[in-house]
Amino acid sequence: TFEWKSPYSDVSDTYLNAVEYVTEAGIMGYYNQCVNKNAFGGTKEISVKSLAAALAEMADVNEKLDTVDDRIAWATTNGIIAADANLSALCKVQNACEIVNAFLTVLEDEGDLEFDDFDDDDTAKENALSIGLVSEKTYTGNRSLTRYDLASICYLIVNLDVE
Repeated sequence: TFEWKSPYSDVSDTYLNAVEYVTEAGIMGYYNQCVNKNAFGGTKEISVKSLAAALAEMADVNEKLDTVDDRIAWATTNGIIAADANLSALCKVQNACEIVNAFLTVLEDEGDLEFDDFDDDDTAKENALSIGLVSEKTYTGNRSLTRYDLASICYLIVNLDVE
């Protein structure tokens, strides 16, 4: 039996699988290598830009999006984020649900597939609840997302069932 050994000294067991996925997939890495080379920084809040760039990186199967600017341009072109979006704003739960909803819609359209429990005719909130992205309490609370949340979102998406 093999077990992933986290290179981070600060990863909670609750998020270990999600952090393993984003680390191995190259979506996320150390929080700040200059300050602490062993820190994932899971509790640090993320921006809208961080979420959009991570999702674009997940979709970049042909490895054409080399920079964060390329990823943001892709997300904007595909309607995942608005051209005038405040990318530096902290990403709130409700905003993340909208972004993930748009992202999954693009994946369904471009990939000619359908995710179980996801209906592009439903609202972002309905879909987020259906796929287990949020609970009603979390959605209503609308707190800012953390790096742990971002890793969990990516991990949830990659593990969604396809019809």
